[in-house]
Amino acid sequence: MSRNLIISVLKILAAEPGISELKRIAQEIIDKFFPDVELPEFKIVNSTVINWLGRCSVKYSYIDGKNITVIELQKSILGDEKTVHRTLAHELIHAWQFSPSEGKRFWRLNTEKRPKEHDEDFYHMADKMNAVYGKNYITDKSDASDVINVTNEYFIIIQPFKDKYGATKAIRPSREQKQEIARRIIEEKAHVLKIKDSIFHKTINIKKNGGFNIYKNEDIQTKLAELYASKNVDDLFKRVN
Repeated sequence: MSRNLIISVLKILAAEPGISELKRIAQEIIDKFFPDVELPEFKIVNSTVINWLGRCSVKYSYIDGKNITVIELQKSILGDEKTVHRTLAHELIHAWQFSPSEGKRFWRLNTEKRPKEHDEDFYHMADKMNAVYGKNYITDKSDASDVINVTNEYFIIIQPFKDKYGATKAIRPSREQKQEIARRIIEEKAHVLKIKDSIFHKTINIKKNGGFNIYKNEDIQTKLAELYASKNVDDLFKRVN
């Protein structure tokens, strides 16, 4: 890739809506907890299915010949200030772990000696942040309470299980997935719906001989029961061979 093309790409990223605000929030967190860490680069992504809210990585810059830390955030969380702040704080701990100034904590590239992402150093910094922002503000995983705006429809497969309902999902069902959906409709009394509901965006993908998610939360079980009894799209899959 040419130097001019790389510069053009970076200019496009810098112009992305929300980048300047992300930098402002991140700088406030850095000033409070990581005074020796440089402000990372930021990238906003728009995934069809959200399996993560933010992630941190190190990439080599051909422009200035050094490693740069890049934090990616899902576009769907930008409308919720608290979720953005929590996610940025989480990822900035990883940026601190990447930082060469941290010596032994530096995650050296191309080595098998990289520590676990959420090691004792991560929890040490998370505890410091939680002392300021509140209990469990920063955890090793994104909380279910985080606000997600799912903009693309997906299929949710709901099936009765004992006194509850189980759920799986499919984005663009493969032939094998369609066959499994058809089998569950016939053999396990499953129903299929097309939804955008963010509650189930992390439900496991359906697969042959696979299981399903059972939610313990009573409100979610009530929601599943309502969906199961509502208008479904079973006929899309009943004729799959």
